[in-house]
Amino acid sequence: TIDLSNNKFMGQIPPGFLTNADVSESVYVDLSSNYIEGVVPGELARFDKLTLYLKDNKIKGIDQSLCTKDLWNDGDVGTFQCDAILCPSGTWATTTGRASKKGGQCMPCEYSDSFGLSACNKYGSLRGIGNSAGSEFERIGFFITGLVIVCVAGFYIYRRMNGAKYEGVLLDYDSYSFEEPE
Repeated sequence: TIDLSNNKFMGQIPPGFLTNADVSESVYVDLSSNYIEGVVPGELARFDKLTLYLKDNKIKGIDQSLCTKDLWNDGDVGTFQCDAILCPSGTWATTTGRASKKGGQCMPCEYSDSFGLSACNKYGSLRGIGNSAGSEFERIGFFITGLVIVCVAGFYIYRRMNGAKYEGVLLDYDSYSFEEPE
């Protein structure tokens, strides 16, 4: 089991990914909600039984040799072929981003520009950080957080430099003591 979801990994899945893993064993890999691009590589076809989660990335395709791996994703690939790995561009599937016998099906989505989205709205999947809209929300969030920090720090510095008045009394922070009088 390898869970690398939500780690902001960027780039493509390398052809040699999981080279040292035993191909006869059941392997579970979660790369969901990253910034993974490109095509899911055909070299993964060496695995007989693989559970692969790739939802909410920027993936643009699946090597067709993977779509015949009947035992992959708990047998869903045997039923739904490529859709059981990732829903294609222009579609989405609630929660999983892929078709599944557990109820997931790929449904049309006019906002979907990459494979495997788990939400359909003009902002993309808000849970997945791997889409461009999610990245925009992160940038806005970081900007607002930074702005708040600057404002609070500025207010604190202003109060430190000018002193703080409380009921007409100037408080001197540097000489104030929290010890009880004897």
